[in-house]
Amino acid sequence: MACTPALNWRELPAADGHLRALFPAKPVTVTRQWRLEETTRPMTLTAARIDGAQFAAGYVPVNGTQGQSIARAWAQAMLANIQAKPEAKKHFIPIVVPGAVGAFEMVASGTVENVPGRIHAQFAWQADAVLATIAVGPSNVLKAEDAETFAKSMKLQ
Repeated sequence: MACTPALNWRELPAADGHLRALFPAKPVTVTRQWRLEETTRPMTLTAARIDGAQFAAGYVPVNGTQGQSIARAWAQAMLANIQAKPEAKKHFIPIVVPGAVGAFEMVASGTVENVPGRIHAQFAWQADAVLATIAVGPSNVLKAEDAETFAKSMKLQ
């Protein structure tokens, strides 16, 4: 898998230590409140931004069997953010992430910052958490191989 040489890839802890990911630059971590239907949940994101492309690893605490539905809701929110075509919402590809109860990958095109863009993400869940690695940005900035490298770098802790 080739990566853009200008990016300085390094594996770092993310999302308050819930996972590790391969970041292309020094990230920052923030926690914010995420409203989902009738509840609000803390969402911790560790993210790096390079030339308009965003590389983020996130964590949302959940209870018991909520993991898959919360992961799908998070993915749907990301697709809505980039105004992805409706068919993208049906293409969650099941994958295996060591340490996860379940996981899926999502790749879609849409609009990012008013220009054609892409998203490549992986979502995984455990009994008490939903975790994600998400690369999103304009297509002329975010190369498909860099988005894939980041999304597939998730290692649960």
